[in-house]
Amino acid sequence: MTQCRGPTRKETIVSEARSYLALAHQQSYFDILPPKEIASYRSLIFAESWSLDSFDNVSLPTCAFQQLFRKSPEKVTVVSHEFKRARFEDIHFKVLGGGQYEFVGKDPEYMVTDPEGKRAKSVREAELRNGYDVWKKDMRGQGEELLKKRNRRDPWKVGLLDEYVALESAECYQRRLKWESWF
Repeated sequence: MTQCRGPTRKETIVSEARSYLALAHQQSYFDILPPKEIASYRSLIFAESWSLDSFDNVSLPTCAFQQLFRKSPEKVTVVSHEFKRARFEDIHFKVLGGGQYEFVGKDPEYMVTDPEGKRAKSVREAELRNGYDVWKKDMRGQGEELLKKRNRRDPWKVGLLDEYVALESAECYQRRLKWESWF
């Protein structure tokens, strides 16, 4: 299991991955792991802290898994907001070419209690405009718009390519850039 996201806020160097990992532990891993087996899985859970966008959230842990275990994961479960489901299932999972991806969505409470409310509608519209539509036009995330977005989300300049290539994941990362099937 991998928690993903780099440090995207200037207020803290703590990566989103570390925050998500703490939340997942607090929430008993969202019932993805059998409660009685959580302790045995803890050594297999790590935080991938370079991701700066949703595609990296899926592709970079896949690379890390391949590097650590010298094989592709049998199953990848992405836990995110339900309102982002289409972006992951229609775009990211298809680009990665594997059928082993699963999406578990949980929306913020205000979207659950008032799904037709102004705030919930605004968030869904913003996801469509700034997320889904942008990724649909640039499915590998290599265009200028998504590059600028990643740079804005990198206040600590953790960067990606140099560090990731230094981890000898160049081949895996290059497949991601070329939009080749992973499996």
